[in-house]
Amino acid sequence: MITTLIVDDHPAIRQGLMAALQREPGIVPIAAVANTRAALATAIERTPRCALVDFQLGSEDGLDLIRGLRNLEEPPAVVLYSAFAEPALALGAKAAGASGVVAKGAPLADVIAAIKEAGRGQSSIALPPPEAVEETISRMPADTRPMLEMMLNGASAAEVGRALRISRAETESRVGSLFSAFHELLWR
Repeated sequence: MITTLIVDDHPAIRQGLMAALQREPGIVPIAAVANTRAALATAIERTPRCALVDFQLGSEDGLDLIRGLRNLEEPPAVVLYSAFAEPALALGAKAAGASGVVAKGAPLADVIAAIKEAGRGQSSIALPPPEAVEETISRMPADTRPMLEMMLNGASAAEVGRALRISRAETESRVGSLFSAFHELLWR
């Protein structure tokens, strides 16, 4: 069974996803919450195998939540659920540690497939064409580009810091800058 946490700031979407996933064999939705704080608390308490996270959580950013979830002692796999289709979103999701990205307009079968793949430890993130990746990377602050490239290849922030021989505080600062840049690209 793939225990799943739903995180979306819209009550109707939370309720709809909860009802739909309850009918799906192999998936057990354990909670549906509206914000980052509730998501982290629920993930710590209930240890879901997967989290379905909205990108735009009111004034909060789903990429930041993904990073928080992936840093837990027992991190869930994460599928980002978004109305945005920007190439930078797939890159940001992958760098944050997500296993999948699904458009809100996609059929329910696609959402279910992404949750099942993530629950099996597989990644379903389709990165944009190389020229779009390069264009997005070129728009990032210069000191974050090496970090982004390492994180896109699966390195954690801690591994990046060790590879670059920078302190934990400097690593956190640069990772924060990296995700602020994604935020600006996606929310412009």
